[in-house]
Amino acid sequence: MRTISVHSPPGFLKTVLAMLALLAAGVFIVPGTAQANTAAGTTITNSVTVDYDDAGGTPQTQVTASVDVTVSLVGGVAWGTAPAGQGTGSGSALPSAYSITLQNSGNGSDTFTITDNTTESSVNLSAGSFTVSPDESAAAGVQITLFGTVSSGAGVFAAGVTTIPAGNLTVADLVVGTTQVDIGGTLFTVAAGSTATQLVVTGDASGLVGGAGVQIGEVATLTYNGTAGTLSGGTTSATHDHNLTATGLAQDGNAAAAATSTTWQTTVSAGVLTVTKYVRNVDNNNGNASGVGGTTINGGTDTFYTGGVTGNPGNTLEYAVVITNTGAGNATDVVFVDTLSGFTTYTTSTVQVDTDGDNTYDVTLPGSETEADGEGGIVTVSGSVVTVYAGTGGNETTDTGGVIAGSGTAVVLYRVTID
Repeated sequence: MRTISVHSPPGFLKTVLAMLALLAAGVFIVPGTAQANTAAGTTITNSVTVDYDDAGGTPQTQVTASVDVTVSLVGGVAWGTAPAGQGTGSGSALPSAYSITLQNSGNGSDTFTITDNTTESSVNLSAGSFTVSPDESAAAGVQITLFGTVSSGAGVFAAGVTTIPAGNLTVADLVVGTTQVDIGGTLFTVAAGSTATQLVVTGDASGLVGGAGVQIGEVATLTYNGTAGTLSGGTTSATHDHNLTATGLAQDGNAAAAATSTTWQTTVSAGVLTVTKYVRNVDNNNGNASGVGGTTINGGTDTFYTGGVTGNPGNTLEYAVVITNTGAGNATDVVFVDTLSGFTTYTTSTVQVDTDGDNTYDVTLPGSETEADGEGGIVTVSGSVVTVYAGTGGNETTDTGGVIAGSGTAVVLYRVTID
């Protein structure tokens, strides 16, 4: 008599029963959606033995055969909530870096290439310069490798850590105390002691890993930073519309996992200047008695007025011009041109300029500056015209105005005498 016996690997019957239960419940697993119940790289061995006798009834040596099947990577990836948008000025750096999480939801470790899909809402906003980190590869595209596996048994909690049986772990993918993994929607940090067949995490995860088939995936935080593009054509505001795509590896005929984050925006604003001119009578305080709109300038103690000031011939008037950038973006090439009123004469060496609104007059006359030194100053006086290359970085030699940053100011003071 011949006897043929087939030996299945441990857990095979349990897996079959579990699959039958899923089918009975009407639950179907869609290929390619990272719903694998076994870790990638796991070897499934199926063995058969054959016993037989010869014609005389003498038992012969048992014959065996086996075949191995390796479980393929079924990739999966998911982005976290998109960060809140923020505003910045034309050509300015982001106020702070954006952060967004990326999770491996597949059945094994995978390397994801990150693609930036940023577009601009207006043709008058140039592309910005943005970077995503970390970048773990010198290959084309930003790449990051995230650990992933599937439990092969129940997790056991003891001495502050949970030990979880899991297949085919690549311990090199784990950084103790740093690598975070998602288990059933809860984040855990990898602890010491992981091996190729068990994952160790800090805290009690046993309630989430009651047996085989629980997906465990690394969660990493990516940062997105850089500088906004510049606005042109008179456009005062436009947006960079950001989203990122993560694409994993395609292996063993399975499609690469891919996911695109939801979109967030960086609002880019141009500079918008307002100018207010004030005056005070320096010599005759009676001339200020009917002044209106009184205010002090740049932390000083003298009161200036927007109107109502009177003066006698020979009195000295001091003008204060406050240039304010009410926009978020830089105002560039700012040039102040003030044509003196009739019946007045400019008082030599009285121009003072606060280039950056810090209440300090960093350009004062006399000094290294003169009204027409031609040596890279920012002030010129020609006849009845006072020209100031205002803001920071102005230069009279190159006829280039300076920059007033978003929400910044520049202040110019000068004096005249009433003829």
